[in-house]
Amino acid sequence: EYMTERELGRTVRRAEAVAGKVEDRYAGSGGSGDGMFAGMDEKNIANVIMGFGGGGDSMDIVAQRHAAQREDCGFTIEVGNLSDVDAALEEWALVMQHTESYERFVRHAVQEVLKARKLRRDQKREEMRRQKEMEEAKKRDTGAVESSLLATPTTPRKTLVEMEEDDAEDKIEILPPHTALNEVAAEIGGYYSSLERCLLLAGMQRAFIHANFPDDSTFTEVAIGNTQHSTYYGGRQRRALQTNLVEECLFAARRSTLRAFATGHTGTASAAANVCVDVLGRVLLEVLTRRAELGTSLVKPGEGLLDGQSGLGQAAFSFAKSTAGKGLRGVQGAAARAGARVGDATEETAEELRMRTLLGVARAAANFNDLEVAAEYTKRLESNFLKEIDAGYPPGAHDTEQLRMCVRGLGGVVESFVQASSRSMEHLISTLLPRSRQVVNDAVGQDAGGTSAHAASNFLGSPVLTGGTTAVSSTALDYNLDDAAFELAQISEGYI
Repeated sequence: EYMTERELGRTVRRAEAVAGKVEDRYAGSGGSGDGMFAGMDEKNIANVIMGFGGGGDSMDIVAQRHAAQREDCGFTIEVGNLSDVDAALEEWALVMQHTESYERFVRHAVQEVLKARKLRRDQKREEMRRQKEMEEAKKRDTGAVESSLLATPTTPRKTLVEMEEDDAEDKIEILPPHTALNEVAAEIGGYYSSLERCLLLAGMQRAFIHANFPDDSTFTEVAIGNTQHSTYYGGRQRRALQTNLVEECLFAARRSTLRAFATGHTGTASAAANVCVDVLGRVLLEVLTRRAELGTSLVKPGEGLLDGQSGLGQAAFSFAKSTAGKGLRGVQGAAARAGARVGDATEETAEELRMRTLLGVARAAANFNDLEVAAEYTKRLESNFLKEIDAGYPPGAHDTEQLRMCVRGLGGVVESFVQASSRSMEHLISTLLPRSRQVVNDAVGQDAGGTSAHAASNFLGSPVLTGGTTAVSSTALDYNLDDAAFELAQISEGYI
């Protein structure tokens, strides 16, 4: 009646279709995740991810975020609002919890009846044993052979009848291993797990969209590792940053899984644990990997925020045109009205631009830190789930051990995050290495010109074999390194 009244079957079928669309959007098409940044302008994607929002207005970012959240793969239309679905699952979980509590109470009562039956049977056998010993002792004391002959046929016959009655009573099954109530609970648990999976994907989708249109509240200091390590740029302290994307996704996964654990139904809890492992290990991993690739493109020398051989990249120019340009014009106008020189305002705004560009680099690096944060938080989540199993499920039971094995699948998810982080860092290093070599060559004064006369000896005065007028590189160390060169050499400090 509950399933029919709530129309669970139709609701779950719609939820499964929506969940499939969400997966295809972020981890579908062979793992490409083409819809991850859907609705975003590629020219302004660097500004958006850095939190500058193209126009630099926080209200514009909020409006764009709300507009993007309307494209939720049909979740609101087909299933409902997130809060309504969450409330329905709370009620659903409560029904299953009461059902499981009643099931456990009945089975506990049956176990007590079986114990009492066994105790009564043991007491009867003990009384018969004592009676037999008393009769044998009486026979030995009196030596009455005739009375023993008369009593011998009756005692075994009575004992045999009582034992047969006890055996027949033991064969009566009070409660079968699987009842109709178990079948209904399993069916409801299957529907519940499907809807919980859809809600988890919808909550993570909301976190993904929020991360695509961030503001200042999106970025926080890294909560793992050595958070005391920091550097200073222009007198302002900079620390490694992370986004709130991982925290929101892991919170949603923890809430949905623990709610399934609270039902007490091992089948439902195992299904929820498998959903958690699957969604974190596929969807979240794919999104974080793609965002790390985007972070690499944001700091690519000559194309991103860092300057290359041709100067600043397109991301920095786009930012300067959209945000700093407006600020520059505003500062210049204010300075002109105040009677100050425009050049002073320009230099002050250039320093502000430099600081915000460094902030953009830190925010781009937050995408790499998210992978490490996800690995650490998933490890903590696994430990939390195992503690909940120990506290709420019977130890040593087969179903409990099966649930424990499902939760231990998060260990493989942790390893996937670690491997993805390593690959992303290798990609970042290979991207920055050519520019780093150029910076080093410029700092030490390497010159590619020269003739055979210059190559006659090395810097220690030792002869060098040369052929003809082959050009070689001569190195002249430059010890007059300015602050800008040192700062560029230490660009990664405090970011990763």
